[in-house]
Amino acid sequence: MFKLINNHDVVNKILFFVLFCSKNSISSVIWIPHEIDTVSKLVKPDTLNKLIIEPISIVDKRYTNHIIRYLSSDGATIIDKNGMLQYFGSIVDMKNLEIEGITGTGESAAQVLCSNGIAFKISQDGTIKLFLENSEEAIII
Repeated sequence: MFKLINNHDVVNKILFFVLFCSKNSISSVIWIPHEIDTVSKLVKPDTLNKLIIEPISIVDKRYTNHIIRYLSSDGATIIDKNGMLQYFGSIVDMKNLEIEGITGTGESAAQVLCSNGIAFKISQDGTIKLFLENSEEAIII
C-alpha cells in the first residue's frame, strides 16, 4: 500500500492524521501523489494553496495543530512522498470523471486523485476509504 513512501515515520504520521480525522468527525481528502510536480494535471492550478514559503514536515510535532487545520479545510490536502505538506484546499478537476451510481464529491475527488498515487477520503461519520492507483473500488478501512 505505501510502496511509494519509504519512511516509516511518514507512514505512521499519515495514519495518525487519517485516524485523528476519523475519530474527531473531520471530513478530509488526503492525497499522496507519485509525482508532486504533476499535481496541476489533476487539480485546478489556481487552487494550489500555500500559506507558507517552504513546505512543512508532517513528522515535525510543532506543526501538528496546523496540519489538522489544513486537513479540515475544503478541498484536498496534498502531501508529498517525503512527508512534506505541499498544498491544502486544492480543488480537483473532475471534468473527465465518469461517475457510476451515487457518490459524494469528496469520494469522487479521491477517485480522480488516485490515478497519480494514493488518496484517502475520511468522512464526518468516521468512515475511511483508501483509493489506490489502478483500483476500481475503494478499500474501506
